[in-house]
Amino acid sequence: MSSLNFHAARHGPVLVLSVEGDLHLGTHSWLADFMEGTMDAEAQVVIDLDGVYLCDATSMTMLVAMAETCRGRGGWLRLTGVWGLVGRAFAIVSLGRAVPVYATLAAALAGDERERIKD
Repeated sequence: MSSLNFHAARHGPVLVLSVEGDLHLGTHSWLADFMEGTMDAEAQVVIDLDGVYLCDATSMTMLVAMAETCRGRGGWLRLTGVWGLVGRAFAIVSLGRAVPVYATLAAALAGDERERIKD
C-alpha cells in the first residue's frame, strides 16, 4: 500500500502544496486531484517536493500537465524541494524546462530566476 500526504498553505495569493511520499502510477492522480480541489482561479501554485523520494515518468507527465492547466488559467506552477533521486530524474529529462524548479521555497514564491535550478 502506498501513501501520499499533502499539506496546503497560502502565502498571499500563492497556494503552497507540501508533499510527502512517493509519486508513481498508483499515487500521482491523488496529487492532481488534491491540487485541483484546492487551487483558486489565479492558479499560482508552488509544490514543495522535499518529502518525495520517488517520482516516476507518469508523475512527471502529470506535473507538466498541471503546469499547463495553471498557465491556461493565467497562473503558474513552480517546484521546490527537489533533491536526491527525484532531482536526478528531473535533470535527466530536463523537467525544469517545462516546470520551473527553484532551490528554495522563498525563491519559488518570488520566481527568483537567480535561484532557479537549470537542467
